[in-house]
Amino acid sequence: MVPTSAHHDKPTFSQLLIWGTVRGYFWSGIGQALSAANAFVVIAALSVYEFGLYQLVLSVIAIAGSLLSGLFDDVLANDVARSFAEGRRDYAKRLFLEYASFKIALGIAAFLVLFAGAQLIAVHYDKDIATLIRIASMFFVINAISEVASIFFRTTISYRAMGAGAVQEFVRLALLLTFWARHALALKELFIISIVTTGVSFLYVGWSFSHEYRRAFGNISMKRAWLMVGIVRQYGGWILMRYGVSKVFKQIDPILVRIFLSTEAVGITSAATTGFTYLQQVFPLRSVTTLLPRIIGDEARFSSAYRRGIKYLLWIGCAAVIASAVAVPVGILIVLPKYQSAIPLFLLILVNIPLYGMYKFQKSSLIVLREQKILTMRLLTEGIVTAAILAALLPIIGIYAIAVDIFLSYSWRVYFNTHMLARRYPHLRLSLRELFSYKAEDKQFFIQAFRELFRQRAWFRQVRAGDV
Repeated sequence: MVPTSAHHDKPTFSQLLIWGTVRGYFWSGIGQALSAANAFVVIAALSVYEFGLYQLVLSVIAIAGSLLSGLFDDVLANDVARSFAEGRRDYAKRLFLEYASFKIALGIAAFLVLFAGAQLIAVHYDKDIATLIRIASMFFVINAISEVASIFFRTTISYRAMGAGAVQEFVRLALLLTFWARHALALKELFIISIVTTGVSFLYVGWSFSHEYRRAFGNISMKRAWLMVGIVRQYGGWILMRYGVSKVFKQIDPILVRIFLSTEAVGITSAATTGFTYLQQVFPLRSVTTLLPRIIGDEARFSSAYRRGIKYLLWIGCAAVIASAVAVPVGILIVLPKYQSAIPLFLLILVNIPLYGMYKFQKSSLIVLREQKILTMRLLTEGIVTAAILAALLPIIGIYAIAVDIFLSYSWRVYFNTHMLARRYPHLRLSLRELFSYKAEDKQFFIQAFRELFRQRAWFRQVRAGDV
């Protein structure tokens, strides 16, 4: 076991990864359980038509968000994290504050645009959707501020506010149950509850952020230069294409299902894809994206982390498929029988979980390596082709076109990223045999992780910037 003093001095990369993963699973487990309960209440309280309408509103919000906010999250977070690793805190502070101002301004812009244009969108549906969109548009401002804090925690390696998601889901569940018990849970109330709970999470995160910000930047003078402008000039064209075009295609699936099938079909496909989305959270990706920038300068360490990361996430994904294929259909039949028609679609989508884990690790590696061109090339080709395939298959095979679309997307992502990384960085070449090998280093890692799982006090101990 790792000596106790190491937790207070300077933990290794492996120790920080294990701590972050264990804490992530602890809080994520609580959050997912509460989130699943919330999803059950929402699906049970709404009709299939109302749930489909709810998903359509969320799709509109997601598309607007893709166009107006979040454009530079990954690249800016990566540069701030690398600045910390290099000891340039004045640079990191300046870049973080510039980006925080930019992100909050975009959040306000997104709110104003969608609030003003709600009536135009409502023309194609029912008049009540305009009110729902106006309420939901407030997410942009609150989320922008919360995401700024999240980026700060991620780049400075602080797990102080990791329980924010669980707190938000707990408050949300309490409010949902209160309204449901009074038979007053409709779409309008659902969006108001979401706004309130997001605000509660914001207050929780804000308190931790103020404390950690003073510790990281309180006595640091900012670098006197405009830094974000240079980064935007270098990567801006690729990022704008990636987020402005490709994310629209990513969020367009519910719209296409509504056009070619029905609003009820949107509800069925959304129920199946929601289950897939929840399962994606079994992967300990937060710690990975936090720590990779810290070892980018060491080719041997980065290569080892890449290969082992891909392997472990593949294993976790396969285990999740086996467990979920048994548990989820039984759960749906017992608690949500009106959605049993979503089970075959869910099982078909489920096989993509291992591919998702591999893809996300590769994406994080490409971001750390500043390969924005590769990321954009993959997204553009995938977005256009898969949207066309989905539009072609929906009239023929119905909702099962969603499963084909998802499988083609993730298969292409893993193939493309594996090929490009091996081509540009030979030390990151993957071996199929190695992915299924179990070595002494793997055994040591899992033993250390298992021991850390039972060090409950360490779950709440603070880990901060400069520890790697």
